[in-house]
Amino acid sequence: MFANTHHVQWISMGIAFLLNAVGFIQINKLKRQKDHHLPKWTNSWTLKRYAYWVLMGMLLICSTVLDAYFPIDTHVVLHIKSYVLAFSVCLLDLYFSDTRGTGVPWSVLKGMSIFCGGNILRQYMIDCYQGYHAPMLIVQNVSIHTCMAEFVRLTFALAGIAFFSDIIFSPVHRLSHYMYYQKNHKKHHEFTNKLTSLVLYYSATVDDIL
Repeated sequence: MFANTHHVQWISMGIAFLLNAVGFIQINKLKRQKDHHLPKWTNSWTLKRYAYWVLMGMLLICSTVLDAYFPIDTHVVLHIKSYVLAFSVCLLDLYFSDTRGTGVPWSVLKGMSIFCGGNILRQYMIDCYQGYHAPMLIVQNVSIHTCMAEFVRLTFALAGIAFFSDIIFSPVHRLSHYMYYQKNHKKHHEFTNKLTSLVLYYSATVDDIL
């Protein structure tokens, strides 16, 4: 795992992790101030949408270039890097959210870690079932053609992932409301009208695992 990952990848993840940690602390500090108000430009959904697109575009470009020129382990490290980079988008969403006076607790980091661990475990189980490790395809030639091809592939992949995820997630989620809502799942619904994407990871440990 460590030998198969270039040191540039580790340094990049370390920098992203530190920036995320500082960003999470500072944004939460602002959000816990009841008299804190966002700049006027954040009232425009169009400008906020552009901010999301710019950030996600920058992260996608950085990740693509890193993976194209510097080897990375696809068993574990690639999953971790994906969550580290995705957390940046969650922070932007937290900044735009109406969580004034509350912020979000540190336990969301625990939930996100469990989700990431679940992805790694799923890949391991698939490898065991197949009897070999099927490496993920990584773009090696960064060009307009490959970027367009990946965009089309990702578009169709997301549609399929969303469809099959709903088939599994929806009944399991509904079941959690009936079987163990009071003991575990209720915590996830403590955030009601002050939502942010990080609330996805705010739940009991058992709930996160399931």
